[in-house]
Amino acid sequence: VPLRRQTILVEKLRFPSGTATAKLIEVLHAGGTNSDVMLRDRWRALLLSFIASFSGALLAFFVPALANIKVFDFVCLPTVSAWHWTIRPALSYVGQGMIMGLRPALSAFLGALTSWALLGPIAIHNSWAGIPPNGASLSPSAAAAPASTSVCDVSSVPQAAINSWEWGAQGWVLWVALALMLAESITSFVIIMLKQLVPLVQQARASRSLQSALAKSADAHEVAPPSQLVTPREWGPGLLVSALLTTVIISPLCDMQWWQTALSVGLSCLISVLAVRALGQTDLNPVSAVGKLSQIIFALVAPGQVAANVVAGAIAEAGAMQVGDLMQDLKTGHLLRASPRVQFYAQLIGSTVSVLVTVGSFQLYSHAYSIPSEQFQAPVAHVWADMALLMERGLGALPATSKIFAAIFGAFGVMLPLIEATCSRVGAFLPSGISFGIGMYVTPDWAIPRLVGAVIEVVWRTRSPKTHERYMLMLASGFVLGEGVMSILGLVIKSLLH
Repeated sequence: VPLRRQTILVEKLRFPSGTATAKLIEVLHAGGTNSDVMLRDRWRALLLSFIASFSGALLAFFVPALANIKVFDFVCLPTVSAWHWTIRPALSYVGQGMIMGLRPALSAFLGALTSWALLGPIAIHNSWAGIPPNGASLSPSAAAAPASTSVCDVSSVPQAAINSWEWGAQGWVLWVALALMLAESITSFVIIMLKQLVPLVQQARASRSLQSALAKSADAHEVAPPSQLVTPREWGPGLLVSALLTTVIISPLCDMQWWQTALSVGLSCLISVLAVRALGQTDLNPVSAVGKLSQIIFALVAPGQVAANVVAGAIAEAGAMQVGDLMQDLKTGHLLRASPRVQFYAQLIGSTVSVLVTVGSFQLYSHAYSIPSEQFQAPVAHVWADMALLMERGLGALPATSKIFAAIFGAFGVMLPLIEATCSRVGAFLPSGISFGIGMYVTPDWAIPRLVGAVIEVVWRTRSPKTHERYMLMLASGFVLGEGVMSILGLVIKSLLH
């Protein structure tokens, strides 16, 4: 709830999925203010984009090769494809790019270019990454191809050397991206707080009343009437009670000291700020990355305790995920002028019910399937376990080169918001640090379609502003929703076929 004002009202972050949901609800409940012709045309745009996205996802479901097209394989460059420079024809990603805008999308693409075309290959070439631990050899499927195999068929770099989170290029780059995102987020947060506190103090001195200054500051951005707002007296005790319950339940259950659980809850609140800003700009919540940040901190305060390390990361990731989902809801409510108070209580009800639904769903899956198994490999679980073991051995176990580049990109993350704050004309042409870090963290096939969508949005807005204003968000929302519905249907189909 406190993040609503900062991220939605002050920074005006886009939250693409929340925006798309608001536009859909707006069309479904359009009143008499729009003409029948305009309403029908907007419905048509939404329906056609939904059908196109749904059909594309359905085709990719039954023909997996179309889900991620390795175009460089056609010109005998399989190594480029191995570095995930492929075309993923996902209209939902295109729609997200249309909503998120050119700067975040271009920043994410530049981050992918830096990570997957520069840093990653350099790390592999210099043997900074890509070497299995304890000198173990790669599996036959990941090793180099036999001499009789055409060079057009197999990458010169083993796939495991690129994709391994533990010792591959992806794991090596993760620390660099995380340093950049963390540095940019903390610096931006400090700058924003200073910008808000300075006039607040000035108003307080002038009025001799801090409460009056707070009220004036809130009125400058708040659009909802006071009767619809959630006050600190409402959310504060709830936050305290939930933190106490988490500490009381988790500590004996996971054999942790109470202060360790309390610290992990506190860290989850701070780390959620980083996750929410990334989600608001890119529509991707870096929950895995922020979880690892919590694991790093716990490696310092509780060294050698693997269980505590895993639990601390899990609490941070769960907190970031829940905060992200709730902020998407609040963004939708803000665009529709819904009451934040009503949304708050609706979210409390939904969160309570979700506890039963989530546990019940996992029990159903675990009884029907073996987890982990070939079908449900649970790769993130392996990453968490390996990360905890790495932290048990200490931060010195991290590659020295990774820490060097992390420091360099961390300084870059500090510089970006400082330049933007002191020289806005120059800062407007610099990349967004969070989006850049997200682009480094995920693979290029994620960034490319979003950049395509952002470019389409800019060209459309430039060429035809009227049709852009009328149909763009409808079209983008249909793209996002169509593939989203198909993903649910795909899960049902897989379950029935199994």
